[in-house]
Amino acid sequence: MLSGHLTPRERWIATGSLLLGMVAFTTAIMAANVVLPQLMTSLRADLDQAQWILTAPAIAQTVVMPMVGWLTSLIGHRLLFLGSMALFCVSSVLSAMAWSLASLVVFQSLGGIGVGLMQPIIAAIMYQIFPPQQRGLALGLSLMGWSIGPAIGPIAGGYLVEWFNWRAAFYFSVPLGIAGLICAFLYLPNMPRPERKHVDHIGLLTMSVGLIALLMALSQGRREGWDSSYIVTLFAIATLCLVVFVAWELLYDSPLVDLRLFRFLPFSMACLVVFISTCAFRGTGVLTIVYMQQVLEFTPLRVGWLLLAGNLAYGLAVVAAGRMADRIDPSISVIAGLWVFALGFFYFATMNETITTFVLIVLLTSRLASYGMVGSPNNLSAMRAIPETEVVMASGLFALIRGIAGAIGPVVSATYLDQRYAFHTQRYADQPDPLSWSMQHAQTGMHNILQWAGEMPALLSDQTAALMYQRLLAEATTAAYQDYFIISALAAVAGMLPALPWEKMPDLWRNLWRPATSQPIAVESEAEPSLDLIPGRRPDSAQVSP
Repeated sequence: MLSGHLTPRERWIATGSLLLGMVAFTTAIMAANVVLPQLMTSLRADLDQAQWILTAPAIAQTVVMPMVGWLTSLIGHRLLFLGSMALFCVSSVLSAMAWSLASLVVFQSLGGIGVGLMQPIIAAIMYQIFPPQQRGLALGLSLMGWSIGPAIGPIAGGYLVEWFNWRAAFYFSVPLGIAGLICAFLYLPNMPRPERKHVDHIGLLTMSVGLIALLMALSQGRREGWDSSYIVTLFAIATLCLVVFVAWELLYDSPLVDLRLFRFLPFSMACLVVFISTCAFRGTGVLTIVYMQQVLEFTPLRVGWLLLAGNLAYGLAVVAAGRMADRIDPSISVIAGLWVFALGFFYFATMNETITTFVLIVLLTSRLASYGMVGSPNNLSAMRAIPETEVVMASGLFALIRGIAGAIGPVVSATYLDQRYAFHTQRYADQPDPLSWSMQHAQTGMHNILQWAGEMPALLSDQTAALMYQRLLAEATTAAYQDYFIISALAAVAGMLPALPWEKMPDLWRNLWRPATSQPIAVESEAEPSLDLIPGRRPDSAQVSP
C-alpha cells in the first residue's frame, strides 16, 4: 500500500500540490460565469452563442471522466495529473488570447478535458496516499477546492472585469495552475500503475458519441424545444449509442469503463445518492441565484458576497464530515446532510420578497454546508466497497455520474419552474374579480401612490393596470419558486433511502429476529465468597500441590 511508504510530511506536501491544481480550475470555472456579459459584447455574440463557452467545456469534462482508469493504465497517475494540469494552464492562456467566439469555445473545451481528467484522478490519488483510517479526511480535502474556488472566483472575476477586461479573468488562474504543476512535478510520488489495458475502440466511440449527444440535448432542449426534431434526434442517437456501449462493456474482456463495479451494493447506492443530491444541489444552485437577482433584485456582486459564507461553510463541512466518516458509519453524516438540505428548502418554500438578509445567508449557508456533509462520506462509502486496484476506475465512473447529474439538475429545475410559472400566472389571471373588495382596495392604493408621485391624471388608470399586472407576475414567480423548492426538499428526503447502510441490513435483521437462548445462571453463595477473589490467593487450578 502506497500510504505506508510516505511520511506524513511527504503526504501533506503531495496533498497541497493536488489542491493547488483543484483551486486553480474551480476558480477559473466560477470566474468564467461572471465575465460572460462583457465577453458577449466584446466578441459580438448573443446569449445562445455565448452559452457554448460554458456548455462545451462541461461536455468535454463529462466525456473524459470515465476514461481516467484506462489512461492511468497507459501512463500512470502522476503523468496523467501533470498532463491534465499542463493542458488546463495552456487552455487558460489561449482563452485569454482568443480572437473570436469559436476560438474561445475550442480553447475552453481543451481546458474542460484537463479539468475532467483532474477531478477523478485527484480523488483517487488522495484516497491511495492516505492510510485507511484517514481516507474520509482525504476525500474531504479532495473536495475542498470547490469551496475556495466558488468563494473567490466570482468576486475576483467581478473586480478584474471592472478594473481591466474579461481576458484578465482567464489569466487569473494561470499562476495558481503553474504553482500546482511545479509542486506536483517535484513532490507527487510515483504510484503503482494498474495493469495495462487494450484500447477499447468500440467502447470509446459509442460512449463519446452517446454522452455528447445526451449532454447537447439536455443543454439545448429548453431553447430548441423538447419535441423538436433536432432534440429528438439527439436523444435517439444518445439512447442507441449508450445501449450499445453498456452491452459491449459488459461483454468485452478489457472494457474502457468497468460497469461490473455496480455489482458492489455500497458503490451502487452511493452512485444513486450522488445522482439525486447533485441534481437537487445543482438545480437549486442556479435557481437560488436567479431568484435573488430577479425577485429580490440583488446585484451580481451582492449575490457573490452573500454566497461567500456558504462556500466557506461547505469547505469546513466537507473536511469535518470526511474526518467524522473515518470514525463512524458514513451513512450517518450523509443522511444528516440530506436532512439539513430538506429542512432548509422546506423553509425556502415559505419565503418571499420580505425575507431579511440574515435569514437568507443562514439558508444559503445551510444549503452548501449540507452538501458538504453528504459529499466526502458518500465518496468514502463508494470507494471502500471497491478493491484497491479498481479505485481509479471507480473514481472516474463516480465522477461521470456526478457530471451527468450536474447537467440534468439545472435543466429539470428550469423546465419545472417554467411550467409552474405558467400555471400560477394563469391561475392568478383567472381568479381575481375586478369588482371584489380586495382588488378594488389594491387598485385604489396603487392609484393613490401614482397620484402622490405626480403622474399625469390621464395616465393613472393605465399605469395602475400595468402595476397590477407586474404584481401578478411577481406573485406567480414567487409561487413557482416555492413549488420548486418543495420538490427539491422532497428529492433530498428520497435520497436518504439509498443512503441507508443496506449492506449491513441482513445482519441487523438477523440480530433483531434471532431467538433468545437460555443460558444457565451461576448462583454464588453470599455467605461464602469465591476464594478466587481473595487477594493473594491463586485460583485452585494454579495452586501448587504439596
